[in-house]
Amino acid sequence: MMQAFFKSKFLFDFQANQVWIETIDKQNLTSDPAIRKLMCHILNVHHVWVSRLNGREAISGDWDDLPYYAWQQLNEENYRQTNEFVEHQPVDKLIHYTTSEGVDSSMRADDILYHILQHNIHHRAQINSLIRKVGATPAVFNFIEWKSSM
Repeated sequence: MMQAFFKSKFLFDFQANQVWIETIDKQNLTSDPAIRKLMCHILNVHHVWVSRLNGREAISGDWDDLPYYAWQQLNEENYRQTNEFVEHQPVDKLIHYTTSEGVDSSMRADDILYHILQHNIHHRAQINSLIRKVGATPAVFNFIEWKSSM
């Protein structure tokens, strides 16, 4: 049951990130420092957490700047690795990891997965506010409409 929930929500999350990446690109906003910082942060934090879920070392940190050409690739890789975890591991599994501050910690996988989703939603909303501030058109991707079209 939870597996289907997370598979659906991460598919939406993946596609939402694609919409934001395309919106930022089409309006020539990839070099806007604040927008760029948050889009990279979304992708990096997802990467860090999915690496922890899979017991791997992350190759980027929370606030690392990524070249624009890597955004789509990391989004795809994050989705692939998250989907792989959800399909093959129990989502109530206890995950042991080291925080960005070097503290040993543990948390259930479902709580980590939920955190990733909430984190991404929060920062995509911030990006839309920044897009509006520069006079561009924000990204639009509504969950209910998306789900209704499935």
